[in-house]
Amino acid sequence: MERKQEQNGGAAASLGVGQVRAGPSGPETGQCENRQGHLPGNACGPRLGARPSSLRGFGPSECLGSERSRRPPAPSTQGIPITSASYYATVTLEQVQHIFRSDTDVPMPLIEERHRILNETGKILLEKFEGSFLNCVRKSEQSAQKLMHLVVESFPSYRDVTQFEGKRISFYKRAQILVADTWSVLEGQGDGCFKDISSITMFADYRLPQVLLHLGALRYSDELQKKLLKGEMLSYGDKQEVEIRGCSVWCVELIRDCLLELIEKKGEKISGEINSILLDYYLWDYARDHRADMNGIPFHHTRCIYY
Repeated sequence: MERKQEQNGGAAASLGVGQVRAGPSGPETGQCENRQGHLPGNACGPRLGARPSSLRGFGPSECLGSERSRRPPAPSTQGIPITSASYYATVTLEQVQHIFRSDTDVPMPLIEERHRILNETGKILLEKFEGSFLNCVRKSEQSAQKLMHLVVESFPSYRDVTQFEGKRISFYKRAQILVADTWSVLEGQGDGCFKDISSITMFADYRLPQVLLHLGALRYSDELQKKLLKGEMLSYGDKQEVEIRGCSVWCVELIRDCLLELIEKKGEKISGEINSILLDYYLWDYARDHRADMNGIPFHHTRCIYY
């Protein structure tokens, strides 16, 4: 999601009917202009305690067909070349069902769609990028924005786009987390030294809104709160679903700006930068470590391939 500043700084953050609020100002749409150049430190490389080794999974290419990429890996791939584009370009549904078999009686949801995306992604990697996502990264010429748009243009399953009150909204959650994790895995060096990495926003899914609500940074209307506490599903592109995601993105932007302002006022110097990616990583880890404290905090349920 690219950045766009709200001109009216005094308006309450509200997409539409004000179901979700996030501080003194808010996004008009999910598309925003780049806003960078004022961050302290080097633009290359994760800082402030970010640990590339904590980004678990099969690496950048594994993101092409997964949910949030930072999850513990399976103990063993059992000799299955799951990270090979040539393998998952032709993997069968039965093989995918076996690889992602459930530990419970409940099968993994959307398994047919996941299988389709794996096949599609593998074929595109082979046809356009010689079977390697690193070639896609190199074509971006060290630009996070260029890589994000290259991914969205090349891989249909990343087109996280909907409509809100007649306007086109682009969250690009999975494309952004792919760019961010590539930056982290490559430690912001070489092909991963994205000069515009601070143009990437937080990754709008279901967990970050929950932790922002828990911390008091977001506030839901009574109507929405009751709906979520009942566990009601919100369809992808639903007005309230878009509001939750959009205001969560803007909320993290406001938090980042407040941190930068505090640092500037105190005259402190930091060795790296503060960007929305690192705040997302921190909040995600916070949610994991404080799960028990957040038991009564609702999160929205949306079944889709985009997050």
